[in-house]
Amino acid sequence: VAYLVATDAATELAAEKDSMGEAEARLTLARAMLASDNVPGALVLSEKATELAAQSGDRVTKLDAAVVAAIVASKSGKLADAITQLAAAQKDARGAGMISTEYDARLALGETQIAAGRKNDGRATLKALAQDAKSHGFGLVAQKAQAVVAGLAAANASATAPPSAS
Repeated sequence: VAYLVATDAATELAAEKDSMGEAEARLTLARAMLASDNVPGALVLSEKATELAAQSGDRVTKLDAAVVAAIVASKSGKLADAITQLAAAQKDARGAGMISTEYDARLALGETQIAAGRKNDGRATLKALAQDAKSHGFGLVAQKAQAVVAGLAAANASATAPPSAS
């Protein structure tokens, strides 16, 4: 249902020549595509949203588009590029006081660092994020970061556990 609403919104906003609104709708759709592991679909939507965000000149939308584009890069296996893009987006969002966007970038950065084999960096990024997010009332972000760290710890424990005698 949300996907259909966002699709309708993107179509309507395109007809109205509302580049910022259309970019935001397409970013919502790209995130939905990522959640369902449709990376090619997310890539197309992200590219269009980035173009529209640039046209709009809206800083918030441009940074959100940068984060989504970096997540798409990460899911496409372009981990080094994604890490660079996410670190830059995090820094820009922090400088602009956009805490939600900063936290989105940091969460994706930690996950991407882990995927790239930089487990210690990813763990440190996510632990710091969990503390910061919790202290600023972003409980869901803190829980997501903690869950990734816990999953990493569980994976490490099972990898180093001696084989069970069966």
